[in-house]
Amino acid sequence: MEQKQYVITKKDRKSQLAATILLFLMLLGISVLQRKTDHVLLHVLSFVLILVYIVLIGYELHYYFTYTRTRREQLLIIKEDRLILQGEVVFPSQIDLIVSEGYLNSSIGIKLKKQRWIPQRLQFIFANPNTEQEAFDQLQEWADTYQIEIREGKIRSII
Repeated sequence: MEQKQYVITKKDRKSQLAATILLFLMLLGISVLQRKTDHVLLHVLSFVLILVYIVLIGYELHYYFTYTRTRREQLLIIKEDRLILQGEVVFPSQIDLIVSEGYLNSSIGIKLKKQRWIPQRLQFIFANPNTEQEAFDQLQEWADTYQIEIREGKIRSII
């Protein structure tokens, strides 16, 4: 198998960031409008949830400005004994399964062994729709060589 390389892009997460900010604002509004002081447990819970949403929004903003704004071309390189995804080398022994989500312009996630979630850095979409099927077939052939399961389903990540 010769080395193949395909241009990829990251999944668009602007809607996810907007939903997180909206939920944060709703939670903040509910906690401000609640006037009763006898519900201390409710106030502590809402305070913890507000802190969690602040962390989530910070993570989303960090991800957006770090990974989405890169100027370099993002590539998936399929070599005989490894995958190189935007400079990160992933060996077949590290991969638990590959998840494909969607039919047209489907996003792909690579789940590593001993990890419950698919890291954001290992989720991508093929940028060129004309070569998407060829690229997916090449990835499937590579996965079949190393008995790595490719499953259709929802890509689960932490955020």
